[in-house]
Amino acid sequence: MQVSVNARVGQTILVRVLDAAYSQIKVTFPVDVVITAFDGRGLGVPPFNRYNSPFTLKAGTPYELTTARRFDALIRSDVPVDSFANIEYRHSFDGRVLFNGRIPIRIS
Repeated sequence: MQVSVNARVGQTILVRVLDAAYSQIKVTFPVDVVITAFDGRGLGVPPFNRYNSPFTLKAGTPYELTTARRFDALIRSDVPVDSFANIEYRHSFDGRVLFNGRIPIRIS
């Protein structure tokens, strides 16, 4: 992939994930991330904060998006990480895997 995350332990990293493909994607992070926004709207922000709030997506838990959707995730690790976020591109109609991508995440 053309993008990588390189950070220091304790730094906070913002990752914006966008499904700009004509397919569904499944994103899996190697560390816990906090989802803070969806489709450009902050979670837990007035006037709709009574209905939503940021949430933690545990490491290894896939998160699925459809075309033209996006979310913001914060990564903050107190331990070194040398792994990859995996992206699985799936056909919108039958769900078959079309392509796999990996984004390096290095926190030292």
